[in-house]
Amino acid sequence: LGAVGIEVSGLLVARADLSGTSATLSLPWDTRAFGDGGTVLTAVVADAAGNTSTAETWVVIDNATPTASTAGPNGATVTGPFTVRAAAADGNGIRAMLVAANGQWLAISLGGGPIDVTVPVHSSGPIRVAAAAIDNAGRLSFSNVVVVTGKVTKAKAVKRRR
Repeated sequence: LGAVGIEVSGLLVARADLSGTSATLSLPWDTRAFGDGGTVLTAVVADAAGNTSTAETWVVIDNATPTASTAGPNGATVTGPFTVRAAAADGNGIRAMLVAANGQWLAISLGGGPIDVTVPVHSSGPIRVAAAAIDNAGRLSFSNVVVVTGKVTKAKAVKRRR
């Protein structure tokens, strides 16, 4: 073999000389120079005589991390269950979104939502709610945190009259 090159949308991004090589070849490719989205990846192999052969495949470049957000009664004092809306976005799609309160998972959604999650109030004190988004490339990001103060009151005993 003579050489192999990798082209992205017709632009040479990697090349290696294969003189006397018969092993598997790995070529680094820094995808950050290209925008996110689909493109054609072409391998061009040339022998020592200059004869070439090509193979093409469709690839999706995904350099960006997803975005995740939560919205709810931030800063409020709550005495019972409250709702938080979580959403995620990514140019190449969201695989999953997870919502947690004080480290306990409350909801998992396939896709980017948005989803409304009911958060229970089990004790008095701060309740921190956040979402995590995983895009189709496996990248992970976390949302802003909604913080509320839970207030649990004890029920007063009612005396019965006889």
